[in-house]
This record gives sequence, C-alpha cells and structure tokens, in this order.
Amino acid sequence: MNINLFTCLRDELLTDKVGFLEEINSISLITFENMIKNEQKFLAILRTNDQTTIMQAEHTLDDQIQDLKSQLTGDMFQDMDLKDKIHNLEMQVRGVKPTDSHFDCVGCGS
Repeated sequence: MNINLFTCLRDELLTDKVGFLEEINSISLITFENMIKNEQKFLAILRTNDQTTIMQAEHTLDDQIQDLKSQLTGDMFQDMDLKDKIHNLEMQVRGVKPTDSHFDCVGCGS
C-alpha cells in the first residue's frame, strides 16, 4: 500500500512538473516574442529619429547657406570668404569631398 501511495505521489509530482515546465516554456516563448516586438518598435523609433535628425541637420545647413548667400555683395574679393563657407556647407549637404583627399575641401583649392 505504501508503494502505491508513493507511486501515485511520484506520478502526480511528475505530471505537475511537466505541466509546470510547459507553462514556463510557454511564458518564455511569449516573453521572447514580446522582446522581439519591442526591439522592432525600438529600431523603428531609432530609424525615425535618425531620419528626423538628418532632415533637421540638412535644414540647418540650408538655412546657413541661405544666410551666407544673402550676405554676398557682388565684390569678388569681399565675397571670397563667404563663398568658401557656402561651398563647404554645400559639400556637407551633398555628402561629397574632393577625390583623393580624406579631408573635407583641402584638395579642391577653395
């Protein structure tokens, strides 16, 4: 009789353990899926913020270029420094630099 009772208790514990492990696995899977969804949302937010930052930077550079252009006098010697600044800002907006130069605008002669 003791052996049957022990067997029943053992079987009940094993059944509960299997159910418990299945529940943990289910919770772990749900948690993992939620983590993936949250990561995807986070990455989308980062991409949006990056795009916004880039657009704001371009807008700021364009504003600076327009401000400098409004200061041009038409006198080549007086405007030389302004035109150099405008040229450098325009290169930043376009994302270009002189070929065979790792410095911005060192090799172009401006």
